[in-house]
This record gives sequence, C-alpha cells and structure tokens, in this order.
Amino acid sequence: MPDMDLSQLILDSIAEGVISVDPAGRILALNRAAQDLTGMNPQQVVGQHCAAVFAPLCGGVCAIADTLASKRVVRDHPIALPSPSGTRHLRLSTNLLRQGRRVIGAVGVLRDVSAEATLRQELSGQWQQGDLIGRSPAMRKLFALLPAVAASPSTVLISGETGSGKELLARAIHQHSARASKPFVAVNCAALPENLLEAELFGVRKGAYTGADRDRPGRFARAEGGTILLDEVGDMPESLQLRLLRVLQEQEIEPLGSSQAETIDVRVIAASHRDLRHEVSVGRFRLDLYYRLAVVRLHLPPLRQRTGDLPVLAEHLLHRACARLGRSNPGLTTDALAALSQHSWPGNVRELEHVLEAALVLSTGGPLRREHLRLEASPFAGAADIVAENAANTLAPGTQPGQPRPRGRRRLNAAVVDQALQAQHGDVRAAAASLGVHRATLYRHLQRRDQRPS
Repeated sequence: MPDMDLSQLILDSIAEGVISVDPAGRILALNRAAQDLTGMNPQQVVGQHCAAVFAPLCGGVCAIADTLASKRVVRDHPIALPSPSGTRHLRLSTNLLRQGRRVIGAVGVLRDVSAEATLRQELSGQWQQGDLIGRSPAMRKLFALLPAVAASPSTVLISGETGSGKELLARAIHQHSARASKPFVAVNCAALPENLLEAELFGVRKGAYTGADRDRPGRFARAEGGTILLDEVGDMPESLQLRLLRVLQEQEIEPLGSSQAETIDVRVIAASHRDLRHEVSVGRFRLDLYYRLAVVRLHLPPLRQRTGDLPVLAEHLLHRACARLGRSNPGLTTDALAALSQHSWPGNVRELEHVLEAALVLSTGGPLRREHLRLEASPFAGAADIVAENAANTLAPGTQPGQPRPRGRRRLNAAVVDQALQAQHGDVRAAAASLGVHRATLYRHLQRRDQRPS
C-alpha cells in the first residue's frame, strides 16, 4: 500500500478534524472528520491559502496562518458554523510541523464542542442556582421550591450526605432572598470544640477569660441583616443546643462575658448529614430545637441517586477546574461519562470535583478518557459495616446490643482508617465521606492516634 494512502487512512480514523498546510499556508489535506465538521469539499479547498478558507470562520483571523507567521501555537480558538440543526460550535488548535529545525508546515485540529455549549446554555437557565446544579426530577423539584423558600423568613433545615452541596443550597436560598445584599455567614458546628464554638457563635466581651483583651463579635453578629448557616448542627453539643434555642425564640444573643442580651436580625439555615429525627429519638438532639429549625425541611439527594445530573455537573466542575488551573477545557469522552455514571460516589459532588481535577492534572492533552479518572471501584464496600461492628463492640458498660448508645464520638478501626486514607491518597475529606463520618471525627481520631506513645 502506498505511504500516502496509509497516511490518509490513519488521518481518516481520527475522531478530531485535521487540516494540514504547507509553509506558505496552502491547504494540503483534510481528513474525513474535518470534512464532516466543516462541510468542506477537499477538491474545492486543497491548494487554497488557509486564510482565504478559515479567516471568515475564525473572526477574520486565520489561526493556522497566524501560527505560521508568529511561530506560536493556538489553543481552542472558537468557531461557530451554521448547520441545518442549529449552530455547530468548534474549537481549533494549531501547531507547527517541523523537520529538524525547519518548519515544513502547520496543522490545525478541530474539535466539536457543541454538546458543551448546549450544556453551558442549559446551566445558565433552570438547571443552575449559583453553583448548585442539576436537571434530575429531584433537583428540579428543589429548584421549583427555592423562590418560595427564599421569600419566607422561616428557618430552614437542609438534610443530605456529606459533600452533597448543602452549603450551596443554603447560599442559593440567601441569594434569592431579600437579604441577598447582606452577609452570608457559615459556621461548621462539628469542626470546633464546645468552648470555641460558643465564642465563635455568640462573640466574646473583653475580660471574659484570660487572653480576651478586646471585644470580638461572633458569627451571629457578623451575619446581622443576613443569613447564618449552622452546618452540621446535629454535632452541636447539648449545652449549646439550649442557647441556640433561646436565640431562635428571643432573637437575642448574649456574648461570653456579657450580662446584657443583644437583639439580632438574622435568618437561620441549619444543615446536617445526620437524621435529626433519629438523633431526637435517642436523646442526642433536643426535640424543641428540632421543631424550631425544621419549619421548612429540604433534602438534597446524594449524587448516586441523581446520576442524570452527572453530565451537566461534570461539565461545570471541569470548566471551573480549568479556569483555576489555567487550562483549556478538554471535555470528556463518552466512555469517561459512562465511567462516571457507573461510580457509586460515596463522597458525592465533592468527590466528583476532586476526580475531575486530578484527571485534568494527569492528562497529557485531548479529551479526558476513562483511564484518566482515578475512580476506586467500591473500595469501601465493607468499610461501613466494619465501622458499625467496631462501634457495636464499644458500647458503654451496661448497654445492651440494640439499645441506643449514649452520645459520644464514634471509635474508628485503625486498619479501616488507614485503608480509607490510602485509597483516597491521603485526602481526609474524601476518606471521611467514604467511611460515613464527618471529617472532624476523622481528624480527632488521627490526632488521638498521633498522641499515643509509640
């Protein structure tokens, strides 16, 4: 078989469109994909200068001719072509062809990004509220409720697994409310010890304790006129639950070291990965506080229950990661999307974000494929059972199996923790999500383990 025929067969087998030109910029060849994407007939364009053919499509400047003149590559130059089914969006990337040090031409590679453009248009409409994205029935229902919830002054309780986007939903409620111009303040109730959490929420007066050399406003005061998110409220100590109840009832706070209450105007949104009704039933959460918080209840489903959202979510997160890393968006192949859809996502949207960023960092160019995705195939299928069994074996003295265990921190099996951290490449957040515990719980476990004598 002649070399030219073999080269053309190879080019025609490539999914992206390929256009080659000589050093003078005259078109030498178009592969089959380039013909399909542009609708150009090789017999009509071969031999013509590329600027005469592509400048009208590239906004008046031919990216391939520019590469020949400037010796600089072009990445993802946008091209919009009219087609019977609507506008076709392409991206043109270029490079020089060299033989040793001598430039013997240039090549342009065309990629169809029409699907990505459609997704971006959809994201700007009814499928996106801030950074909260979804087109599944559950998310559409949530978006439909959002205007009424935002317009109400009532407290809201958001339930959902760790990493599912509870804070994003809280921010969307705030941004659509009359308080949008005022502060949105979030505090994680599980991340701080009890004494620090009390000061963080309600503030401190000068002289309240050793080292308190000045007044310091708390999160409630900083959120004046706006919204405060009490994230992981189910982990709030019982003593602070009573103080929070008084804040909700009286709309007043009393900073540490002060004997005078201060009136506040703050809307409260609470969130928890725990089932607070269960926490109430076993005596770990106050029933009266639950009813104060759960005036409006919203549930954010885990990612595994809304896999239909994966294409738009993946596109949005990949676009954001590219902007952060200064990279052009390579897109995802069909097999990569299929792999994402088949994963169980124990870490929810946060895990998806990390997987896509890692794939972007590790890829060497071109669309992200299945092999770029560092997906663990159900790595913790038995981890939750092991943790549960370990917890059952550490019941307080006098407690019988099957009875509610007194409130306390869950003990984690060291081997399971090591396995989770290794599988998640040291990412404590992802490891905690896979184990079904809050990251603060895992941090405490690691701290206690490091403090033990060797």
